[in-house]
Amino acid sequence: MDDFVSRCRQQCDEERFTEAAMFANSFVGNYDSDGKRPFQVPARGVIDKALEALSSPKYTIVMTALLALKMNNANGQSEDWKTTAGQVQTLVAVMDNKHLDLVKSMFLTVIQELTKSFISRKQPAAAIQTVEAALRRSQPDMQILTGLHAELCHLCLCAKNFKPALPYLSANIKDLDVDESGKFPVLSFLQYCYYGGLICTALKNFDRAAFFFEAAVACPGVQSSAVIVEASKHLALVSLLLNAKQPALPHTMMLSHEERKQSLFPYNDLAACYNNNELARYDQLVEEHATLIRNEELYGLVKQVRESLIRKNILRVARAFMTVSLADIAKRAQLADATSAERYLVQMMLSGDVCGSIDQSTGLVQFRDRQEDVSPAQVERDLVQSIARQADMLQLLTQLDQDMEMNSRYLRRKAEAMAMLAKHNQFHMYGDGIL
Repeated sequence: MDDFVSRCRQQCDEERFTEAAMFANSFVGNYDSDGKRPFQVPARGVIDKALEALSSPKYTIVMTALLALKMNNANGQSEDWKTTAGQVQTLVAVMDNKHLDLVKSMFLTVIQELTKSFISRKQPAAAIQTVEAALRRSQPDMQILTGLHAELCHLCLCAKNFKPALPYLSANIKDLDVDESGKFPVLSFLQYCYYGGLICTALKNFDRAAFFFEAAVACPGVQSSAVIVEASKHLALVSLLLNAKQPALPHTMMLSHEERKQSLFPYNDLAACYNNNELARYDQLVEEHATLIRNEELYGLVKQVRESLIRKNILRVARAFMTVSLADIAKRAQLADATSAERYLVQMMLSGDVCGSIDQSTGLVQFRDRQEDVSPAQVERDLVQSIARQADMLQLLTQLDQDMEMNSRYLRRKAEAMAMLAKHNQFHMYGDGIL
């Protein structure tokens, strides 16, 4: 341990940071065939003294390695974690980003362990500030996704404090912040999309939630995982609230037809009831599978879909009739009685979903066309904002296209694909000649 600290420190003093990072990564990641370290991890007090003496930007690599070593072997004592949290805060405050890029995967491990510790102790709110600061300092650009995004979203979700995560969820991601080996942890991407979708769902931003869930489900080349399965369930329900129809799962989803059917049960059946306007059958399915739905923590979303189905059925009646009784609305919308129909109608009138009046004496409802009073100035403002958004998106796509054309990996793979295509065409031409 002393040899590691002195050698790595000397390399940093001599500004041989790449060598120091390679040495630190090999030392911290050194395990034998049994998954044990071939050296004895020193006591926490020894590591704490070393960290205290190295709190300088020049020693970012050594500090990150020592914290990773300590946190991977922590015994879970709460008082020790308070000390460790303070040491992580010190690292975040003094770290040098150029040096951190050389041990990015190790730094992600430190933050992940910190997140796990506070969530397991039911104190996620206490770690939000540290993780947000780490993300803010290490993120090259707001439009670049890092492994820390998922950790911040997880903490905010557990703490039910969504505000710190919102700027990172509203940003349009255009690239991934790969680690020193040129890779990006797939699980971090999936978790960012899943946790982001859950936060947007809680805020009833169903459009953005569906975007995140679909991004997780459509992640290409990823085998079936619990995150993808859970994201597909949420996507099925959120899409009903957003578009009043079940989405077509992306073809890139690495699930067989049988796996999809099993993973989405009973939500596919609920979606079928929604599409067929069958409220009674919907309620029956919810009652039959109530335990499963509650265990998967989707009961609240299923109830929102039920409310949406009722509103959908009432809207069908409003489009078909100008005047109709509350009792008839209740029958056609499959509600219990006229009182229930009146309650939903009042809510929909207040929210502007339908326009009409209720005659209490006769129990008749008269629907009328909605008269929207939109000023020309408002129309002009909306049009200008829409054009600006489209222009920004065009500029982003153009920049991405230019970046891709200059990417060596893309050019190499494009050349390989063109060579394979030429070989394929040549084979077919030769075959045609023989025939």
